[in-house]
Amino acid sequence: MIPYLTVGAGVKSSGGDCQGDTPKTTIVGAYRFVFNGTTPVNETDSVTIRHAAGNSLVGILGGGVKYYLSPRWGVRFDARWYLSRNAIDNLVDANAIVTPGSPAGSVASATSPAIQFGNSPSTGIRSSLSGPALTGFRTFEGGGLQNQLSLTAGLLWRF
Repeated sequence: MIPYLTVGAGVKSSGGDCQGDTPKTTIVGAYRFVFNGTTPVNETDSVTIRHAAGNSLVGILGGGVKYYLSPRWGVRFDARWYLSRNAIDNLVDANAIVTPGSPAGSVASATSPAIQFGNSPSTGIRSSLSGPALTGFRTFEGGGLQNQLSLTAGLLWRF
């Protein structure tokens, strides 16, 4: 039986897919209607949720044991603990597009608060479901340390 210890360091990189993109999800909603038979409303909202992770240093501690069943064959048991900074952020991008319509007009619901739609800046009424674009709004910022334990067992062959 041969015991051993492992100590090391490395870099964790979350570069995403082969094109360098990290995971993201985009949701697009479009609504169109004609109010009072004359006022067209056409709006599109887009929300993208992005996962961004930076590089971080990783410390590695571990150990295990090798046991030879014969001069050429054996088994190996290994445990490793990886410790790194949590470098994960979740970011949101949102964009609303109001397509101008003719004739210009607006409509508001009878609720409180009211939901209003406007199809032209000339009405002075802005759609309450739209607003300025939002880019890179952080909804989650990783902090602290991440740790991972890896346990492995295997058959070995000496050649």
